[in-house]
Amino acid sequence: MQKMNRTSVATALFLVASVALPLQALAADTYAAWGQRAANETAGVDYRIRTQSVSNAEYLLMAIHGGAIEAGTSELAQAIAGSNHDFYMFEGLKSSGNSVLHITATNFDEPTAIKMAAQATGLISLHGAANNANADPIVWMGGQDTTLRDLIITRLSAAGFDARVAASGSGYEGTSDNNICNKSRILAGVQLEMTKSLRESFFVGGNRNNPTTQAFNDFVTAMRNAIADHTLDGTDRDFDLDPLSSSYLYDSALFDVNPLSSFITFNLGTSTYDGYYSGVRIEFYDSEEQLVTTRTYLAGINSRRVELPLSFLADGNYFIRVVQLNSQYPSWMFGMVHNIPMLF
Repeated sequence: MQKMNRTSVATALFLVASVALPLQALAADTYAAWGQRAANETAGVDYRIRTQSVSNAEYLLMAIHGGAIEAGTSELAQAIAGSNHDFYMFEGLKSSGNSVLHITATNFDEPTAIKMAAQATGLISLHGAANNANADPIVWMGGQDTTLRDLIITRLSAAGFDARVAASGSGYEGTSDNNICNKSRILAGVQLEMTKSLRESFFVGGNRNNPTTQAFNDFVTAMRNAIADHTLDGTDRDFDLDPLSSSYLYDSALFDVNPLSSFITFNLGTSTYDGYYSGVRIEFYDSEEQLVTTRTYLAGINSRRVELPLSFLADGNYFIRVVQLNSQYPSWMFGMVHNIPMLF
């Protein structure tokens, strides 16, 4: 094995890898998944995808039902992202009937969205709640990142908006592991479900083709302040992978890890959609760079959520290397090493 760089800290992690992910469908949706929709709808005519990738950005704003599907979500995502956060928008362009383009968040598997979600550490997904225009202007808050969720509620409430935690069983709670908002590096995110009356208040005359209102500006400011309030968990270290690299083999990164009471969680999927199943092998080396043990995980067209406790390792210094099982059909992998004391 090639000699690795040393650090003076307790435990180091050596990682090399690449990774991406998909999902499944609701009966109410016309299309069960991206492949069906792409085969029946025309890019640039029926829909478009817009993205922004900012160097070193950690937060991603998503509007997977943007444009005329759930009006107002695209405009909010772009405004909240500003120039310093990433955004992803799937936008309906049809003159009418854009609801046919809707794929529910637990099934949304458009490849660019999946990959951007997996590389984001903080993820916020904006939706339009299914209701009529007469419903109260409310934003229902969900997702598994409860810390960021609660910061958003605090800021929105202070700005005069009615922000509430979505009740279990409401359909707005966004807590499924399969929900794209929970497909980030930390496998958690925030979902906002905004009633139609709230979204209409963001535009003059309630029409998204008109100028935005002061309510829109206040909402955007509150959201950006909540993101600024948020501190990404310093006890989590991600694999520092570049998912947009043209290479399937990534540069190594060194981390400090206490193997006891630590674990790795990650999303694992295949980078191709031709049915080939690849995977990765996780190799554990001791401080003398001798192989101690390995764990192998297969990737498929549907991504896997994997949790690997490190309790099988004795206390000590380890290098962890992630190796592709197949160079022609590489997998991608994004995740976190948890419960790590930061010693730098």
